Amino acid sequence: MGTINRGTVKAKAGINWLYSFKGSKILPRWFRELFEVNLDFNISKSFNFFDKYPIETHVADYYFRFNNMTLMQAAIPPGCNFQVPTGIASIDNAGLSPESAFDEVLANVRRGKFMAVFNPNVDEAELSASFQRNASRAETIACVDASLPNYKKRVQHFFKGRMSSDVFSLDFGPKISHFLRNKHTEGSSEVYVTSLEKGQEFNYYVLLNTATKSEQSYLFGRWENEYETDLDALYQSDKDKNIHSFLDFVKRIQYRDKSMSVSRLNNIRSTLDRSIPANFPDRNRLLDLVPKTEQRDAWISFVYTLSSQVMFELEKMDRVTLYRKLESFLLNHPEKFKMGLPSENLSDSGGPNLTEYINEMYYRLVRLSDSKVSSRDRFNALEQLMGDKVFSEYVFRELFPSLITSDIATNEMSIAMSVTSKDITLVEDRIGNNRYSQVYSAVLLLRSILNDRSLDIRLEGATAVDLTSDVIIDENPVKMKGFNVF
Repeated sequence: MGTINRGTVKAKAGINWLYSFKGSKILPRWFRELFEVNLDFNISKSFNFFDKYPIETHVADYYFRFNNMTLMQAAIPPGCNFQVPTGIASIDNAGLSPESAFDEVLANVRRGKFMAVFNPNVDEAELSASFQRNASRAETIACVDASLPNYKKRVQHFFKGRMSSDVFSLDFGPKISHFLRNKHTEGSSEVYVTSLEKGQEFNYYVLLNTATKSEQSYLFGRWENEYETDLDALYQSDKDKNIHSFLDFVKRIQYRDKSMSVSRLNNIRSTLDRSIPANFPDRNRLLDLVPKTEQRDAWISFVYTLSSQVMFELEKMDRVTLYRKLESFLLNHPEKFKMGLPSENLSDSGGPNLTEYINEMYYRLVRLSDSKVSSRDRFNALEQLMGDKVFSEYVFRELFPSLITSDIATNEMSIAMSVTSKDITLVEDRIGNNRYSQVYSAVLLLRSILNDRSLDIRLEGATAVDLTSDVIIDENPVKMKGFNVF
């Protein structure tokens, strides 16, 4: 993995109350921190006059399974013979083991031969050739084993290619000694993805993201809690960065608390209850996973996925019905006063009143779902909607699922849930059959590593298996906990 940053603008401001006193710097550090009062503000934006995506990351992401019992096939299948490593007289399990493939990649990294992959000016043909030269064994094994179940594959490449990013982030909050720390972070990004996939062909995607994180700590960390949420939208694109079809909607929410009260658990259960359509099969199975008693060191995570079907449901809905549904949803929501909606009257700043705000969101939803509108305009409408917290926090998660026809809902959406605490071993469950695309899984993991985010990241395409059984457990993805991505 290599990253080239062609320009980022950063600004930082802060107020430190203690240091306004003359001579305070000579005091012991522990004493200074005891009376320290800070208010920090940080902002960062990638920027370049000549490039919309100033941050470029080149990635080769392989997964090796050592001591795998799968044997190399006697003959190389059609389509994989162009990857046969030079210098190997015959193809056998010893010559092309995952161990030897790993050693080859590691040796070429150490010798600097992979540097061509990370050249910002490398064209696609050379990028593909460089992967094959420097990871020839891994490429051959991955191609040969492509038709096998995931748990039998000796080598998988989750992602090869590059990601070009335009990123914005903002964080601020006060700190009063160790008695109070409150930090709020907001961010958004647009990532253009060039992915080298099967058949050594390049496919192109654009990923929109908006994220929010709140952290609080009281009394020397005796009470700590975090709330983190993330919304992604993935589009198919082309080499010229033109927007084409919509692929995936994914919403993630994570709660973490040193002492999660019954009141907060009830709020989480209510949020989940509003997010699952009333007639959705097995909805109570997830609701029952939310603990009913106070939990120590608790962590609860939700992952919502919606397919492109939601766009068709929006488009075919009568416009008057859509407006009334949106208006009723916002005006009658139990957390209406937490949304920060504008008042019925114009604000002092001359901003929109509540009616105008609802109208504006409605027109953006109409534009997003109108197949007669250009793909770029629909994309821009979604980008504006995702910048609105009411949409990303409430409308997407609670209103959108209710718009999908009940007879197809189970195939067009899914909700996965994970719960653990000091007294609860990790419990996970999922309802619904929708799965997001494999390229999204790979991009999500890599982006999270680059951004050092802490959201729950799972490789959905990978599977676990009991080696004594022939049963493939597709519902148990590789766990990334312990990799600082929880």
